[in-house]
Amino acid sequence: MKQVDLVVQFRNKIWDFELTDQRKVLLVASEDRHVVQVFEHVLSDSSYELLVEKNKLQSVWEILENHVACIVMDLQPLDEENAAYINIIKKIRPRLPIVIISSEERYSSATMVEEFGVFYRTFKPLRIEEIEQLMAGVDRIIQRNQDYLIASL
Repeated sequence: MKQVDLVVQFRNKIWDFELTDQRKVLLVASEDRHVVQVFEHVLSDSSYELLVEKNKLQSVWEILENHVACIVMDLQPLDEENAAYINIIKKIRPRLPIVIISSEERYSSATMVEEFGVFYRTFKPLRIEEIEQLMAGVDRIIQRNQDYLIASL
């Protein structure tokens, strides 16, 4: 079997999985209990399954193991080390929406976030209304990505 055929088969299996897997997994990578509680409250009546991971490296593994639809990362501080995690995630899943939560507003961290194409950035303390609107936007992004996968088949 040609190598090209193997690549096509592998890509088709990934697409089949992404198109048939109806559960939506939101991964929250945070040690802050308040952040987790806000997302638990907002997602209580939704079709999302909430995964919580305190370890950033383990959260990268969860992206590989579970079909994560969106990742929320609480990055304190937003420095080069934490930016490396964003870079790894973007290399693994370039279309994955990433939400960054931070407690600081610095120009250098804002430009760092923009470089990696982060979907949304917000600051602590979190507001429920803002997170509800955010999740509505994430739903639209997920649907757009699924439409893109279907069109590219």
